[in-house]
Amino acid sequence: MERGISPAALATRQSSARTALLAAGGAFAISVLAVVISVVFLRWRSKEQLRVLDMRRQRCERGEAEACDQLRSACLKRSGEACFALAGALLAQGPRRDVREGARLLGDACTYRHVEACHRAGTLLLEGTLVPKNEAEGRALLARACELGMTQDCGK
Repeated sequence: MERGISPAALATRQSSARTALLAAGGAFAISVLAVVISVVFLRWRSKEQLRVLDMRRQRCERGEAEACDQLRSACLKRSGEACFALAGALLAQGPRRDVREGARLLGDACTYRHVEACHRAGTLLLEGTLVPKNEAEGRALLARACELGMTQDCGK
């Protein structure tokens, strides 16, 4: 027992300390729960956005102008995923085929850190079958893909 403090006062101090500790622990648990819920929601939303972009890409490939316009609008807002989807639609066989524009959009998507776009654009430029061959630019795009984590493109 502390000197000069009554047992009742000591019990009150200990009770207050426990209450404060429980409150801090509860706040921490709520914060962790909020972060977990946020991460789960963001992952779901990301998958849903990719699903929508893929549906629009397919519709654009079939020649639906509205779907192409929606992808272009998102691409202009610096969405690498949308630029990649529109590029895929324009590079595919179909009524909207525009290889030059598709390759340009792959470059835009690469600029927006879309690793698959860097790989595909670099490969197209190195092969030179669909677009004019440009080895220097193709290697630069593959190096960018490597920087972004596509290790198969490192050293090409």
